[in-house]
Amino acid sequence: MDAAEGHPSQGEWTYFTADGSERFAARYVTPIHDDRRNVRMIVAEGQDITDRVQAERNLLESQQRLYRLVHHVPEALVMLDCDSGQFMDANEAAQALFGRSREEMKRLGPIDLSPPVQSNGRDTRDYAREMIALALAGETPEFEWLHLTGSGDEITCIVRLVQMPWSGQKILCGSVEDITKRKRIAAIEQIRNQVLESLAQGGSLEEVLTLLVETIEIQFSGMLCSVLLLDDATNRLLHGAAPNLPDFYNQAIEGIEIGPKIGSCGAAAYLGERVVVSDVHCHENWAPYLELADKANVRACWSEPIISSRNKVLGTFAMYY
Repeated sequence: MDAAEGHPSQGEWTYFTADGSERFAARYVTPIHDDRRNVRMIVAEGQDITDRVQAERNLLESQQRLYRLVHHVPEALVMLDCDSGQFMDANEAAQALFGRSREEMKRLGPIDLSPPVQSNGRDTRDYAREMIALALAGETPEFEWLHLTGSGDEITCIVRLVQMPWSGQKILCGSVEDITKRKRIAAIEQIRNQVLESLAQGGSLEEVLTLLVETIEIQFSGMLCSVLLLDDATNRLLHGAAPNLPDFYNQAIEGIEIGPKIGSCGAAAYLGERVVVSDVHCHENWAPYLELADKANVRACWSEPIISSRNKVLGTFAMYY
């Protein structure tokens, strides 16, 4: 605005001191009017804003360095805007981890990439708020977190949060480390030790088989397993271990007679070879058992005969999907 025309104005300019130093100043110009609204005088004020401008420049340079760092480190890093609850950025490693593009990530937040409940039983939203509050208070929380990939797979991660200096915004930088395989290996090792302990203490066959089945299930999310033992006298399959199949299902197939067209396990035991049924609704072997399969949410079954060193079928090992 032009003060000579009766309007106040303000602006900034750069000037140099006698020693050549660059300085910055803000000017404020205010017209003074008489009773007829004519400009009688102009009051001009100046304020040195060099410190403010330099601080803003330093912050911008710091943010630019941070962006470069985020996008060139090998670990998965995300930048979270705490006010919006959405990511403001995600590096290539984070995009690969979650199976989402950078633009997709910027439309989402940690809640969108998590199941409703965490592995410790805590509500995801409540737990997230608690960890974010700790980081905003100056702490650097490190915690285990269940995330979801773009394909819907659940992964176990270690998340570390730290608050970043950001003009006028509450921004957190989060590193996300996938420890799913590490957790799985640890669980398998624990069960292996339990198997050895059970054997050493004279544990029952069912106890040992149950531990072995659980070891395999841990390695393949969404898969359930069972072991059936063949009774030579009756040519029927008896329960060995199926810790996570429904009880009604185990009871229904208990004592089933083997045969070339009897489900997956009955056929595998009879034929002495692997039987793969990718869709129980489209295979004749499962026609008599479709109601049972639907009730147990069984869609596919792969059964492998357990054969002794003397080439004798001892039972079956089945994988259900």
